[in-house]
Amino acid sequence: MPLTLLIRMDVESFGLRVITQLYINSAIIDTISIYATVIRNECLIRILSLSKAMIFYFLICIVKPIFVIIDWLLL
Repeated sequence: MPLTLLIRMDVESFGLRVITQLYINSAIIDTISIYATVIRNECLIRILSLSKAMIFYFLICIVKPIFVIIDWLLL
């Protein structure tokens, strides 16, 4: 049975609600599903089956700035 890591992030700022879910399946980490929903704009971004090389790019270039922006919004 694959190991599943779920990171859920709820942020409400300026009437905008963003829900981000990151799923990492199996210890080998060969599949990542990213669900980002912007409720106000009814926009759904879904990225499935990223390659292993893309995982590091995702973690460095996408996840870190998201936390930086959220930290800035909460100040």
